[in-house]
Amino acid sequence: MTEADPAGRAAGRARRLIGERTAALAARSDTASAAPDWLVLACAVGREIHAIPLEAVAEVLPTRRIVPVPGAASPILGAIGLRGRLCSVIDLGAALGIGAAAGAEADAGHLLLLRGAQRIALRVDRAIGVVAAAPLPDGREPSEMARRGVSGYALARAGVATAEATLVGLLDVDALLAPVLKNTSVPGA
Repeated sequence: MTEADPAGRAAGRARRLIGERTAALAARSDTASAAPDWLVLACAVGREIHAIPLEAVAEVLPTRRIVPVPGAASPILGAIGLRGRLCSVIDLGAALGIGAAAGAEADAGHLLLLRGAQRIALRVDRAIGVVAAAPLPDGREPSEMARRGVSGYALARAGVATAEATLVGLLDVDALLAPVLKNTSVPGA
């Protein structure tokens, strides 16, 4: 063997390694540019499923007796006592304009205690669970479902919370609550 052969093999090996690393980096950049999944809390409101960002929810509670507040207009159901403080309860279905959640007057469903300085809970028919949601392909939005408080739509991946991929409305909590907080005095807020 000549000394050129080991050098040729080393050069070939270097080219192969560079090629493999280039391919690996290219594959990483393709997946990095793909839209990431969001972890959201999926909730049933009537026949619809909506999702709220996990960072917006402080706690999920079973519904309890809600005390009506005189003069409070829909979507405010009333208030509950929670750890010695009043907490306003807003019906998510009514806030979205799709009608009051089923059994809103009864002690059924769940309350989503929101994070923030204001003590507000959203009343939903059922807190389904945490799901991974992905943006709709090509940014398509179902225009017939557009409504105040919904920032967009996504597909919740099949898993523990949903048996199959499900279209969910992504809630914008600030946009959802702005009209309620602007036009009324919310107890506990």
